[in-house]
Amino acid sequence: MNRRYYSSKEIATLLGISEKTLENHRGQATGLPYYRIGDGRGLIVYDLEEVMAIVKASRVEPEPAAKLKLVTGGAA
Repeated sequence: MNRRYYSSKEIATLLGISEKTLENHRGQATGLPYYRIGDGRGLIVYDLEEVMAIVKASRVEPEPAAKLKLVTGGAA
């Protein structure tokens, strides 16, 4: 069976952010959805499919270069 749930450390590494950043977002109720397994502080895990859906939804599509009016030192 494929593993679906990942630790904070694994998700932080995957996204190139610190575990502290994930912790801060959890504390502020912002950022990625997560699951707390157990009472109190419990084990925190993330569903990889949910994380990747948010990453994909956050995609920014840049304007095609032909539509941009770039200043290249001369008249555009």
